[in-house]
Amino acid sequence: MCDQLGKGYKVATGTVIEINGRLENEYERIYYTGIFHERRGMASLQSGSPGARFMAYDYFCDPLEWYEKAEKLAPEHNNDSVLRWNTCTRLIERNRLEPMPEEGREPFWNDSCYSWKY
Repeated sequence: MCDQLGKGYKVATGTVIEINGRLENEYERIYYTGIFHERRGMASLQSGSPGARFMAYDYFCDPLEWYEKAEKLAPEHNNDSVLRWNTCTRLIERNRLEPMPEEGREPFWNDSCYSWKY
């Protein structure tokens, strides 16, 4: 399901969370939460929309935390979370992704950009 994020499909976050909650293994729940965030980062990066590179940076930072948690719970000889963590950091570095500068942050919706007519 997460692989559909970059292919123009809309996948509701709630749906992913609900399906993820069905997993009985805590390691898998944490690891696949990281996968979901990583896929959102890839979809954002590939979208090319305004601000997408800043959003991609934020999305790639989220799985780093999830993969660190998963690593602590990983079965012996399972390095998947470490490999995914490395992939995210390489994507950030290779694409020179950075957080949005504070002075560039504006609310998505504010009263000054829309006036109500009664």
